[in-house]
Amino acid sequence: MKWLIGILLVVLVCVGVYAGSAFVSLVGLVSAVRGADVAQVIAPTDMLRVRHSVDQVMTTMTLSAVGTRRAARGVEHVSCR
Repeated sequence: MKWLIGILLVVLVCVGVYAGSAFVSLVGLVSAVRGADVAQVIAPTDMLRVRHSVDQVMTTMTLSAVGTRRAARGVEHVSCR
């Protein structure tokens, strides 16, 4: 019985730390947005991956609008930007 209570207590503490971490991050984001601090809002974002993802989506959408079903080539990625 003591083991069950101990395990339950450890699980509750872990869930509390996890939720508390998310809450603290959200509070920081809200305060940065309210303070119009763009650098602090963008700081946790991996902008290189975002740019790459947007590049892939825009290239795919452009090629599908043209009616092409093939993979984009290197020059086409640049031209779709």
